[in-house]
Amino acid sequence: MLQEIYPDQLDNRFECKEIHDDAWVVQVSKQGLLSKKDGKHVRFYTYKELQEANIHFKQVVYGFQIASHDVFISLDRTMVENYTYTPLRTFMAQSQQVVSYAASSAYHLAQWYRRYRYCGHCGSAFHHSTSERALVCEVCGNIEYPRINPAVIVAVTSGDRLLLTKYAGREYARFALVAGFVEIGETVEEACQREVKEEVGINIKNLRYYKSQPWGVSESILMGFYTEVDGDTEITLDEEELALAQWLKADEIGDDFSTDSLTGQMIQNFKDGNY
Repeated sequence: MLQEIYPDQLDNRFECKEIHDDAWVVQVSKQGLLSKKDGKHVRFYTYKELQEANIHFKQVVYGFQIASHDVFISLDRTMVENYTYTPLRTFMAQSQQVVSYAASSAYHLAQWYRRYRYCGHCGSAFHHSTSERALVCEVCGNIEYPRINPAVIVAVTSGDRLLLTKYAGREYARFALVAGFVEIGETVEEACQREVKEEVGINIKNLRYYKSQPWGVSESILMGFYTEVDGDTEITLDEEELALAQWLKADEIGDDFSTDSLTGQMIQNFKDGNY
């Protein structure tokens, strides 16, 4: 999966670091991430490369360190003219794994910084805390921390078949599993039951936790579960959420699913009989 980069690791401890020549600089725009082609891969610009190109961002903040690379996030909203911006999912697919993981995580932070420039209580400008990763209103005392959306991925099995889906109205058109965000007042287990019932009209039993994944694409923490159908296997499709839902045996699935995501690993595990 995306985050499985051992022996490298992502260190997200908060620090007030000064930017330096070798630092990776991430700028996010509506068109994607500022990117540089490097052979068959895309990557971030280093701070030195930006300086040499006379590109100067007004404000950059330290995000995290990954594989000994310091990653800084530009808060500038203006795109750099005549430079390439690559959509996030395309960037992740065309970059090496460490860079892809950095892109997902940096995007998550960049979106938070963009949305929370002003206090939602009094409207004053937020200031960056110097002691923790937080935005502080010095007028009313409101503090905002990075938003993380909890979501579930549910692999529903019926004997030797797996329930696969495809989203409706989304750019991503490959096979997926039933998924959705956890709602207020429910447990993660209840969210699994509700999402399966809402999207495909099926009841489930014997829910088993598998693994989690940070997924900056949707600013989420994903939690994966395997489960079994409970009773009728007939699908009642929620056409607003899904374009397709069908039962497939392992040898019918093919390879039309992502390889860097929790969803993809769970599908592959089913194909391999290892779930």
